[in-house]
Amino acid sequence: MFPSTASRSLSTSPNSATLIYAKQTSKLTSVVFTRGKRTKSKGGLPPLVQRAITQLSVLSASKKQPKLLKLSREDFIKHQTIQHCWATYQKELRAQRNEQLKLQYKSAKEAMDALKELNPTLFEAANAPEDGKRFPMELKVPTEYPPDKVWHYNFKKE
Repeated sequence: MFPSTASRSLSTSPNSATLIYAKQTSKLTSVVFTRGKRTKSKGGLPPLVQRAITQLSVLSASKKQPKLLKLSREDFIKHQTIQHCWATYQKELRAQRNEQLKLQYKSAKEAMDALKELNPTLFEAANAPEDGKRFPMELKVPTEYPPDKVWHYNFKKE
């Protein structure tokens, strides 16, 4: 790092305690970037100066928050309209998914009731608990995305 760029980077540093200490000592330490602010490497500052920097940092924590958008009245109305439309769209998607799940559940229940009426022994066999099997392959929930492993080649129904 060249001296001219080092002094320029130190002069734009937000911490005044670091600036004062850097001017008093002609020793340059490496600048480390963390979370968008410049800090000195560990061991480069005495504990009192580091404590002052920490206190200044804590006191100015609100300045590190992202700033709110400053929109004109017209742009703010557009922003609110877009947000409201997006929320309405998401609500409609949730309602469609819930309705589809209700129809699937109703269809499965009707099929089980029909099986119970037509053949009670087959219904009992279909609903018999299997010991040692925590989650049967047949009850795998269908998803919207393809699985990582497309086919289970070693699967054997017992």
